[in-house]
Amino acid sequence: MEAPIATGSLVMGALPTRHARYRPQHTAVVITAGGAEREDRLTWSEFDAHVNRCANALASLGVAKGDRVATVLPNSLLLITTYWACAKLGAVIVPLSPLLNANGLAALVADALPRVVIGPENVRAIEALIAEASARDPE
Repeated sequence: MEAPIATGSLVMGALPTRHARYRPQHTAVVITAGGAEREDRLTWSEFDAHVNRCANALASLGVAKGDRVATVLPNSLLLITTYWACAKLGAVIVPLSPLLNANGLAALVADALPRVVIGPENVRAIEALIAEASARDPE
């Protein structure tokens, strides 16, 4: 007797939405901002909304299933949000260390051929796209 396979039930990109549905007020992410003196907490509902806005921003830049998105970011809310947004879109995350020198970074980006590179020079533009997506679709 064969057991049925539950396809699609635990797809990685669906996990924030699933948690937002079943435990919306539970803490999903804890971020220390401004050094260690302040701590921000996002519930699953808030985090899922943030991930959706980031996924919409990436999609508006042409990111689709199978595309690569390179990040050159320190540990931050934008980094973890980008990871989950890529999972929702079916895109591939290419994490690159912000400690790389220009030549090392250029070589890795040339090898990866990402559709989008999110790094210190364009973080404000990505955050603006996320804010724009938020204004269009407030959750």
